Amino acid sequence: MKYTMFVPISREDYAPLILDSIIAMDFPVAETELIVLADTQSQRFVTLLGCALEVISKTKGIRNIKMKMTGEKPLADDAPLMERRQRVMSIWNKMIGMIGHTEIFFGLEDDTVPPDEAFKILVAHVEAGVPYAEGVQRHRQASSIGAWRITPNTARTLKYKASGTSTINGGGWYCFATRTEYVKKAMIREDGAPMGPDVCFVYDIVKRIGRKGIVDWSIKCGHRTTEGILYADKNTGQLFYVGKRALGDWVKK
Repeated sequence: MKYTMFVPISREDYAPLILDSIIAMDFPVAETELIVLADTQSQRFVTLLGCALEVISKTKGIRNIKMKMTGEKPLADDAPLMERRQRVMSIWNKMIGMIGHTEIFFGLEDDTVPPDEAFKILVAHVEAGVPYAEGVQRHRQASSIGAWRITPNTARTLKYKASGTSTINGGGWYCFATRTEYVKKAMIREDGAPMGPDVCFVYDIVKRIGRKGIVDWSIKCGHRTTEGILYADKNTGQLFYVGKRALGDWVKK
């Protein structure tokens, strides 16, 4: 296998959209292992997700699929930031041991739905020599978008751009590609680092490798909210919601 695709799923009403996105995404199926981590203690959820992955295997032709459950109780939507960060780090540390012998890692956060071209474009950046490449959550243009430039004295997030790429040395995990070896050697900090484990993860890679990462503004991802998944129209940028769906209905479709 050449590629790893990591998909953590923590909410049943979110699962159908990410499953649809896996089917729609353009990636080399025969060379990719799919790792799905169910952040739940619900055996019902895991059973339904297992059925859904069988559908994906038949529909998309993916043969190398691994799934594991965390056994953790779902976090509330209004969970404190540090509690959320601790859960993200726990998910990552469980995932790392599941990775096979691959070269490039494509990962998502559990509240993000990537566009069809996300894998192809971000992985191409990494194959061209960029140590880390990420997309953006479109509706976050007015606040933190997870694209950072860090110096010994300052840390700031970049302002949203409509297209092109920008260099970064700190990033977010919601949709990204990097070398698998960097993930396996990652310093996933659980010490309450003020910028969060994802920012530190990217900063450590860039510092160790000596080359900047990039944010590709063309990769505009959907983001889960309590109302549904928030998307942006690719042409107009207008925001709209896609409502919640039951996983059981998706499996039966």
